[in-house]
Amino acid sequence: ILKRVGLIIRDPEEPFRLSLGFDPITLTMDLGLDIGAIISADKDLQLQDEEGSGKKEADDCANRPGNCSLMTMSFAASINTALFVPTAVTFDFRIENKLSLPILIEALLGIDLQEGYHTAAEKVLGSLGPLAVRFAYDATDPTAVDFDVVAACQSKGGPIMIRAKVTSPELEYQAGGLMASGCFGIGEGLFCTGAILDPTEAGADEWDNMKDAFVGFLGPDFDAKNRLPERLNERSKAGPAVSVRLSYKGCYFRASGSARLATDVAIDTRKTEPILPKATLDMGVSKGGLQISLAFNMFGLTHTAGIGVFFDPPALSFFKIAMSTSKLYDGIKAAVKKHAGSVVSKLFDAFSFFNYFSVREFYFEYRNRKTTIYLALRLLGTDFTLSTIFDLGPLLDALYKIFAKGDFSGVAGLIEKVYDNFKLKLKSMDPCKCTDECRGVTKKTWGLQEKKQWIPWIRWETCRVCTIPCGVRWCGGRRRWRSIRYPCGVKFCCANVPCPKPTQKQITVTYPSLIPSQRRRECTTAGGFGGLIPCTTNLADLGYLPALPYASRNKHCPVPRRR
Repeated sequence: ILKRVGLIIRDPEEPFRLSLGFDPITLTMDLGLDIGAIISADKDLQLQDEEGSGKKEADDCANRPGNCSLMTMSFAASINTALFVPTAVTFDFRIENKLSLPILIEALLGIDLQEGYHTAAEKVLGSLGPLAVRFAYDATDPTAVDFDVVAACQSKGGPIMIRAKVTSPELEYQAGGLMASGCFGIGEGLFCTGAILDPTEAGADEWDNMKDAFVGFLGPDFDAKNRLPERLNERSKAGPAVSVRLSYKGCYFRASGSARLATDVAIDTRKTEPILPKATLDMGVSKGGLQISLAFNMFGLTHTAGIGVFFDPPALSFFKIAMSTSKLYDGIKAAVKKHAGSVVSKLFDAFSFFNYFSVREFYFEYRNRKTTIYLALRLLGTDFTLSTIFDLGPLLDALYKIFAKGDFSGVAGLIEKVYDNFKLKLKSMDPCKCTDECRGVTKKTWGLQEKKQWIPWIRWETCRVCTIPCGVRWCGGRRRWRSIRYPCGVKFCCANVPCPKPTQKQITVTYPSLIPSQRRRECTTAGGFGGLIPCTTNLADLGYLPALPYASRNKHCPVPRRR
């Protein structure tokens, strides 16, 4: 009747195996049951009497994870018949491929659902598998309790993986959970509305642990690519994760997640700055103490905070806060240049408030009794940086002596030590040391620029003119009267005189403009005293004892020689 459901165990190849034994000396009865089932949704099973047909169908089912599920169960118990108390119990249950309600319906009824119904039902109702559970107990050694479970399931919100393990005699408890990265909400294909979960390093580590557990249960042939849910079949797809480990040695807790709100946006936008809020949380608890780190991003603003606490004795391990706004300013400028005209973008770049004052980065950290402060800002179009480290050890020791013992003797030593350290740092400071790598830059500065231009022009040349009156023209008679001359008109002479000729002339026009300078290599130096002292000025050379801190200036780097 059920052509798509069959009972089979692989080794030895039998539908099931039941064992029963009794020991009259110890009055102990042993029970055992091994059973396996194949549930095929897409085709009938060919379980024949010939040897090897069952194992062949089981191996074929393992290679069809979307349409076939293979389940095995093993149970064994030893019972003391005198006291009717179990002395040992072993239970093992496994689902090698995923099992869902559509697979059960198609296998039990022997029908094929219409195209799309199978996938839609699994998305709504979910699926379970692969799954492995093992439990073992021995009354002769009450501390020898072993429980281990690892499972992957597909829910409406997305696939998840869980792991729980209890071992003895160490009495160690381990548990972990993992979600897939991607869309958590309403989404189809590459777009999502809801929350986008980003991959995390903790999730990748937990995915490795769960894969190793599946391999330990199902054998070295376990193929995560085909058997795990599609959104969790690779290490790089692991998203938020949590793991807990408790034992007599202490406790360990780790949680990590990164999510950002989305409204019909592409899922794979990790390389761009999020417009809607994005939060990242990392938390860890160990025997030594507690560590919490939180990052928040929105509109290019990045805020980070972290704290660490020691448990024994209670003390502050570290504390840090950081803020970065450089991407916000750069994004606003890029948007104006993209959507506004060339004139508006140039005016915005020239008169923008961000060019006169803007805090780019701020970082404060307390760790190992030392404080680190870093500040990067732009003032009047120039970038300045301030970076310093304070050793709070002597100050904390002096305060402890004052408030705990009423001893003020350490104050003078503290002041002297602080002054000596400050003077030593100033003397050893390189005023032109680069804080980043040399890079090629091209800058524009206001200056006079020349341009060639043709204009209308009149050129004077020498012309020969023969219309200038220069006297009387005399004429003579004919034949015998030829010798008699008489005036007969005006005589015209030729001469070279200046005359204008229209032409063009090329002239040079000088006007103010932004002139790009030649490409050169520069680096940025660290700052001090608000950037009032340029890096090329070392007041120690002028007779002063310390070399004052230096400003953040662009320093020219030597051009590497080409080979």
